[in-house]
Amino acid sequence: MHFAIVRSEFKHALRYGLFFLLLLFLTAGFQHESMADTLGERYPGLTNGLLKSAVLEAMDADTLLISGDIRIKQSQLMATTQQQEPKLRLQLEKNLIFVLEQEATQQILLREAQRAGISNDQGNDSQAIQRLFEQMMQSLSVSENEMRTFYSANKEMMGGAPFEQVADNIRGYLLQDKKQQMVENYIQGLGNKSKIRLNEQWTAEHGRLAKTTPWTGPGGRANRQWWNSVPRGVSPVT
Repeated sequence: MHFAIVRSEFKHALRYGLFFLLLLFLTAGFQHESMADTLGERYPGLTNGLLKSAVLEAMDADTLLISGDIRIKQSQLMATTQQQEPKLRLQLEKNLIFVLEQEATQQILLREAQRAGISNDQGNDSQAIQRLFEQMMQSLSVSENEMRTFYSANKEMMGGAPFEQVADNIRGYLLQDKKQQMVENYIQGLGNKSKIRLNEQWTAEHGRLAKTTPWTGPGGRANRQWWNSVPRGVSPVT
């Protein structure tokens, strides 16, 4: 009788022990995933775009990025750079992290356009993304108060012209600025929700290269992310 009680208690202890081991394993796995470095954490200041919140992990050599059904291969990136004129191509080959970000932005925005019910029957990706932006911006407007505030803060820039004379120009400028800010915020938000994963080894090599390579391409060094800020063929601020 005593032996049966001990054996029963041992079984209970074993069962609870296994349960806590399983719980510990699952918790450790969750902590490992949540503590994984993002591109923004590993390389601060490298980008404020779509890839800033992408998680770095080990992948096969040719796979650079995964987001749901989207996969971008190194061979795709090289094909993109080969289409450029020689001088720009040399710059892009040293800034492939931005080429990757631009390609990812293009594909993820196209996926969002499809989810929003925007058809792409003619295979014009840029047009579909343009329509997505236009839908987002329908409610944007500039109030007279915003215009007058801007006018008061920038009177010298107006050359002494009365408000009524420059009101239309101010409205256009502020509306364009709002559109640009909306697109940038939207793309950053997509980066947070799209569960993007990056090839850790490739990113280590090309992240360091991009940070140490002077940019002399379009827009100058301050606009190195010209390549990835807006998808090819899309003009969100018109």
